[in-house]
Parts: sequence; structure tokens; C-alpha cells
Amino acid sequence: MEALANLPFIRLSTDKAGVLEAGSALSLPAGTTDLIVMSHGWRNDTDDALTLYSTLIGNVKQAAGATFAANNRSWAVAGVFWPAYRFEPDLSIRAQPQTGAPAPTGGALAIGDNDLPEHDLRTYAEEFAELLDCDTDAFAAAALKGANGGKSANDFFKLLRSNLTPDPKLKGEHKRLLTARGSEFLSDLKSAATAPTQFDTLEPAAGAGEAAGFTDIIRQVQRVFTGGRAAVATALNYATYYEMKARAGVIGKALAPVVEQAAGNGVRVHLIGHSFGARLVTSLANELASLKPASMSLLQGAFSHNALGIKSNQPGGAATDGLFRKVIAGKRVSGPFLVTHTRRDTAVGFAYPAASALSGTTAANFIEAAQAYLGGPTDPYGGIGANGALSLKPGEDVAHVAVLRNGKPLLAPRGNPGAAAAPVLSRGLVNNVLADAIISEHWDVKNPNVAALVWAAIG
Repeated sequence: MEALANLPFIRLSTDKAGVLEAGSALSLPAGTTDLIVMSHGWRNDTDDALTLYSTLIGNVKQAAGATFAANNRSWAVAGVFWPAYRFEPDLSIRAQPQTGAPAPTGGALAIGDNDLPEHDLRTYAEEFAELLDCDTDAFAAAALKGANGGKSANDFFKLLRSNLTPDPKLKGEHKRLLTARGSEFLSDLKSAATAPTQFDTLEPAAGAGEAAGFTDIIRQVQRVFTGGRAAVATALNYATYYEMKARAGVIGKALAPVVEQAAGNGVRVHLIGHSFGARLVTSLANELASLKPASMSLLQGAFSHNALGIKSNQPGGAATDGLFRKVIAGKRVSGPFLVTHTRRDTAVGFAYPAASALSGTTAANFIEAAQAYLGGPTDPYGGIGANGALSLKPGEDVAHVAVLRNGKPLLAPRGNPGAAAAPVLSRGLVNNVLADAIISEHWDVKNPNVAALVWAAIG
């Protein structure tokens, strides 16, 4: 059997529907007492995922020390490898401005000075077609024609939607991406570039701080959308985001019976997910019939901060109970439930709500949300990795703040950092941990300080 951090390691490789590929099976070594199931996020590189898994587990073992093997515990690790494509959190598919491009006439989408070169859109569309397992040449040709707007844009969106993973539960969050006329949606993306804003004078909300790189976010919003081809590329980027979100849910659901069967002899299961992988393991927990994970750790999760909560009329709340509400209401996790969050994570703090807002609302509403400090706890499109799990009932969560003292990670009650002590997480509750002190950006989740928190959950 393969080893990872000197522990038995099982690869769970799936297709986009969550079906295990040939040779993948969750067969545990005899005597296993604890199984860690881990999922990566929107990276599609096996090496990246392996680095995440091996480094984090190695650091968890180091944080645990001799207690890792105490009480005759015998560990195994299962790593999920799913077909995830990189959502572009910094919208880096944009090319440098090019001047002198003529604008089309007759009501078509204008090709502006900052439009994407034809070659760049074709390349991006072909990559996206490979992700969807559809005809790359036909898809790329339709994308280029769609940049002209009108019927060509409508036809392209029909083709795009026909190849996305269907998830009716996400329709409300991505209504315009999934239902609006393509020509109208692309026009909305273009209009966001020229919509009047007050970013030059806007300041962060009181107490928000600069952790999310507010000035950089403003500059990013101002340069996001321009030109017909750039609008198509942006639409594809947000469709990528929708597709990863849908796949994570579908794959997590499909893996639930696999994990449940493997743990049928009293094996304790610990779920760990990063980014969209956090949504995957939450979906897995949501579908378990009788197994209750002994712990769950969501590291900078890229899904709604309301997904575990109840219907709420508060700013930033949702009109319905969260998609994974029964994980909390049904007390599906018997031990600690760890959620790390920080506004230093601009992928979740900015790109996540931007993708949600633009695929679910008009461009004007997006600008309004951005002016209200996009992605914060009062933004209904905010992410759990930015704000923690919100809209929970009283008594369902505990709020902590991570503190570093003499290089060691400690936890303190929110509002009282002077009471910091060795990490202790509450069992059966969501432990929302403000992780500004130990997580610098979205991918910084495998360091020793985060590992100490994960060990506090699974130990």
C-alpha cells in the first residue's frame, strides 16, 4: 500500500460524477482505528494535491507528537483526487491592454481597448471545453462568435449550459448565469466596466481593517470587465466557478456511501477539506446515513457562509435554510467542527462573492455590493472562508481567534485575546476560528500552525 507521511495512503480518484476510477477503492488496513479523508480544492494537478496532503498530515503528526499513536490508535489517510479546474481568483486571464482595435457596429458588443486577444479567448475556451468533455473546436468557435453579442451570444450560452453539471439547488445562487439570455448577461459584464463608482473615496467598514487588501480589491474591480471577448472569458471563468461548486457537491454525495461502508467496523472518520474541497467533504457529511464523523475541518472553505445556517433576515443572511443545514441540525459531526476564516484570503473574500454576485445578479447590483465592502459578513454572497459559518442558532458555534505567542499557536475567545491558551475546540459545535495570525492567503493552510488546529480537532 502507498504511504503518505509514513501512514497508509489510499487514493480516491473520481470522475466528475464522483464515480471511482478503475483501481480506486477505499480498503483500509486491518486494525485501522482512525481514517482521515482529505479533499483538495480547485487545483487540478495531482502533485499539488499530494503536496497539500503530505505536508499537512506531516505537520499534524508533528503537532501531535507522541500522542498521535497513543491509546493504540492506528491511522490511515484517504486523499480525494477529483477533476477540479482552477478558477481564476485574480482574473489573470486578462491580457495587457491593446489599442487601436476597431469596434463592431450594429448593436454588437464593443471591442474595447482592453479586450482580450482572440488567441487568448480561443485557448481559454478550449481548456474549458476539455474540462467539460465536449468538442473543443466547436466550443471555442462558438465562444469567439459569442463575443459579438446578439444571437451568437445566446447560442453560445445554450451550448455552455448544456454541458455544465446540473445542480437545481444552485440555481437560485446562479440564476443569471444559468437562465439569462446570453446577450444580456455579456452586456451586464461589459457595463460593469463603465458603471459609476465611488471607489476613490470609499473606506472599509468600521472594524473591517485592511486584512483583505481593500485597496487592491478596489483596483481589481475597476479593471475586471471590458470588451466582448473579455466578457465571454469572464463568463467562462464564473461558469468554471459554478462547475467546480456543483462537482464538489455531486462528488461528496457520491463518496458518502463509500466512506460509510469502509468505516462500518467502528473506524473513526475525520474529514478535512480545503477551498472547494471543504464543500466536497461537507456534502459528504450531509449524505451520511448513520456514520457521524469524529471531526470535520474546513480550511478556507469556498462556499456560502450561510450554507450551514438557518433562514435569516439579518444583513448577509439567506432567504432559506442553508444547503447543508442538516449537518448542524442533525448533529452529524460528533466531535469538533473546525472552520478557519480570514479576510486575508482574497480568493474567498473577493473572488468568491464576485463570482456569486455576477452569476446571480445584474452588474449594477455587483457594483452596489462592491461599494458595501464586497464579501463581508453582511454580503449575502460572502464565503465561509472569509467570514466563518454564519446564520447559526445560538449555542451552535463558538467563536475563537488564533493567536501566536513565541511562535506557538494559541486560541482565545473572540474579543479577549489575553485569555489565549493551547488550542482546545468544543465537541459537537462549529468552532469558527479567525485565522488572521496563522493564514496569510488562500493556499496557506498546510503550515504547522494550521496543522496544530487540525490536530486539536481530530486528536
